[in-house]
Amino acid sequence: MAALRPGVSGTPSSSDRTSKQVEHAGERAHARAEAGEALKDVPGEARRARSNPVFARLARAGIGARAVIYVLLALMTADIATTHHSPSSPSGTGALTEVAKQPAGRPLIAVMAVGLLGYAAWRLAQALSGGKGAAGLLQRAGWAVIGGLYIVLCWRAAGLAVNPASSSGGGASQHPQPLVATVLRWPGGPGWVGLAGAALALGGLGLAVWGWVHDYSKALDARRLRGVAYQVARATGVAGEAARGALVVLVAVYLLDAAVRDEPSQAKSLGGALFSFYRAPAGTALLLLAAAGLVCFAVYSGFEARYRKL
Repeated sequence: MAALRPGVSGTPSSSDRTSKQVEHAGERAHARAEAGEALKDVPGEARRARSNPVFARLARAGIGARAVIYVLLALMTADIATTHHSPSSPSGTGALTEVAKQPAGRPLIAVMAVGLLGYAAWRLAQALSGGKGAAGLLQRAGWAVIGGLYIVLCWRAAGLAVNPASSSGGGASQHPQPLVATVLRWPGGPGWVGLAGAALALGGLGLAVWGWVHDYSKALDARRLRGVAYQVARATGVAGEAARGALVVLVAVYLLDAAVRDEPSQAKSLGGALFSFYRAPAGTALLLLAAAGLVCFAVYSGFEARYRKL
């Protein structure tokens, strides 16, 4: 049998294997470089998306949908104060459920779903293209969280538009006790629940402070919104953020109580907290005050939908 010559044999030589390894390594390095360049350009792409007129219209539609949600939340809170019951649990999902129940609910909820998606995309674009430094990173993280929350609301709205019968669903946000019970069983569980409650309380206080110290002229177009109209927008923004912050703190108080007592049943959703709060001294008056604050935030959202700098 003739001896096999190099280059004729089916077995690659060591030099062939080495050249192929070098080639593959080069391809991987090139792919990593391209991925790195793409990641570097993400903030720029996000800024370009925010300047797109279609993107801006969707964001404004989402802010308008947010106004509708807060009007309904205010009505539910007022119902609890005056009649001690509410047609749905006061929450973003409960507000969407009430919209879906109306005669023209399905087309309206579909429009709201598109708007909520636009609002979520705008907030996520802000998170990707925001400032640097500790303050900038904290702000970007907040925008990312808001974007994620509104994606969940968009998903819920889309589900209601397709199948209004799904409005009976509650979800973990409506009944937090199972999740809290799971965390309490962890090693150091009460500490983790207490930490979450403390973070939530600080977030609520921060929201109220932000509403007071925020420079609204940076968010609203002061060239078109002047004089009394601007003052009304600012006043409703301050009152609305104060109401939202107070409700977040209210939920946090029940979460902290669950941690201290090591009892998951003490944790309550926003609806559960409001239902139990009217029994407190001056509870009815405070709930009506909270409802008024939520109406203020809905009014401010209307100003944002029209005059927000996008």
